[in-house]
Amino acid sequence: MFVNGSSTSSRSGVGIVIKSPETNYMEYAIALEFPASNNEAEYEAILLGNRLIHAAGDRNVCAYSNSKLVVSQVEGEYEARQEKMTKYLAKLREEIDKFEELRLEWIPRKKNLMTDQLVILASSNQFTRGGE
Repeated sequence: MFVNGSSTSSRSGVGIVIKSPETNYMEYAIALEFPASNNEAEYEAILLGNRLIHAAGDRNVCAYSNSKLVVSQVEGEYEARQEKMTKYLAKLREEIDKFEELRLEWIPRKKNLMTDQLVILASSNQFTRGGE
């Protein structure tokens, strides 16, 4: 799974690409209906992606994110100091317990391009809910 979160002055969104074992790709552009920082949106992307994978019955996940801060917080290398980030980290750790294996790895942004267009779409003003 590849994830990306983004925030603009008017909107936040996430991009998620899930690759199945059969090499099929499922792509999601999701607009968040609340304000979020880039890092909060990144946590949202990971949490939403995990829920999609868990609902499909898979219990082994390798997630790739280009947010060094979020990956380092999950790995325990960086401390989550802000209250919101502490809550996101706690929620993600709860989610991790639902899987047999859930790895989160940092990748450079240039290797996460699949999610870039999705997150741009999701956080743009042109992205509407349910045909609005």
